[in-house]
Amino acid sequence: MPKVSVIVPVYNMEKYLNRCCDSLVNQTLNDIEIILVNDASTDNSIDILRYYEEQFPGKVKVIDSEVNLRQGGARNLGIQIAQGDYIGFIDSDDWAELTMFEKLYENVVKKPYSICYCNYNTRYTTEEVFSVINRTSQIDWGKEEQLELQKQLLIKPSSIWSGIYSRDFFDCAKLRFPEKLFYEDNFLVPLLICHSENINKIEDALVNYFQGNISVTRSVNNYNFFDRLDCSRMLLNDFKEKKFNPELNKAIEFFFIETFLINTAAKCYTAFEPIQRDKVCEVLKEIENILPKFKENEYLRDKCKKNWKYGVFSYLLFNHKFILDSGFSLLLLCKKIIRK
Repeated sequence: MPKVSVIVPVYNMEKYLNRCCDSLVNQTLNDIEIILVNDASTDNSIDILRYYEEQFPGKVKVIDSEVNLRQGGARNLGIQIAQGDYIGFIDSDDWAELTMFEKLYENVVKKPYSICYCNYNTRYTTEEVFSVINRTSQIDWGKEEQLELQKQLLIKPSSIWSGIYSRDFFDCAKLRFPEKLFYEDNFLVPLLICHSENINKIEDALVNYFQGNISVTRSVNNYNFFDRLDCSRMLLNDFKEKKFNPELNKAIEFFFIETFLINTAAKCYTAFEPIQRDKVCEVLKEIENILPKFKENEYLRDKCKKNWKYGVFSYLLFNHKFILDSGFSLLLLCKKIIRK
């Protein structure tokens, strides 16, 4: 049985697939299973995937879906057949450092932990490292520190591809990604964090997040962006149904406020022509009904104090002052605040 199963959803990524697959088949962790899921690609992606399956029999498995399920559905197909003790995910235009899964596995089995996260590099080219994202510091996580780490990971969430997760989450807790929706991470990552009371985090930047490819989630006038609202609603419903540690409630609430309202409103101003003012009004009205006292959230107030641009934007938004003259520099403000 492999120690780690790595699942790669693939849709029309022939340009980047070799770089991604090479980084996985050459991992220093030998007991690894690589599951490549072709999500009804219309280019030559499936041919590349079959090549790796032939070259690395037993290590590489290919699933060829005739129906496009988007990343969440493709990952779910991989989860169904994964045999590893832990499961990791890599996007097909990103690539892993060769020691990524060995280091994550070594650190996740120490306690053992149910999750281990690492940091990541943001890259616009293969050669140049733009930044290293360091969300938290590595410490010896005791019970109190674990709770604090959970809060930090909800306030500044990690991406699904920057960690490995116990297969029990998927076998016993039956956690799955939403299918046929973008922003599926916004649903599952917070649930994984809340389900686990023993998470580890290492400082190494072990995965390369590639932004040279303009994806659907970063394109202009793409209404798939609003899938994030559906994912956020699903997440909030799950939180209400499940009984997580009540000390996480404010962090969970902040995650919802930021993903559902603030990031959405900023995108409505910066990623659409014309500006989606009606959508901003709709989302603001909805959150006021769901969380009438959301403006009092301690994490929201703290961020507004520490980041004046974020605070100004939030003030204008919360007080319905976002429908402004074209001469007001709100667009520039949005771009500086939200870069997702």
